[in-house]
Amino acid sequence: MALARLEWFARIFALNPETTTGFRCHRSAMDSIADLFSALENAKETKTVAYVVRLDIRKAFDCLPHEAILDCRPPMRTFGQNARLLEAFLRWRQLRVRVSGTTSSAPPRHRRSSPRQCSISLPL
Repeated sequence: MALARLEWFARIFALNPETTTGFRCHRSAMDSIADLFSALENAKETKTVAYVVRLDIRKAFDCLPHEAILDCRPPMRTFGQNARLLEAFLRWRQLRVRVSGTTSSAPPRHRRSSPRQCSISLPL
């Protein structure tokens, strides 16, 4: 009952615009990423220009097993270069720290999920 009332209130006062994502039905971070990849692939196919100004997916992949995310690529229609970028980001990303010009060694690559992330950027 309380959830229904909160959803009604948010809808009436437009507190959840369609451009925001989070823990909402069909508006998760993964849905936004799928929309982005789809738009980029469409622009590539139609030979038009697509711009990505800023993509903030902070903590989007912290708690999910990366294999599960990678298994979702076909339903997300993520293929080609975009699929390779996503896979490289999820499989080979490493946490390193640089202090006074000295870089730490990378942890073993057998981790099932990412190191915690503060902010990331994808080369799209």
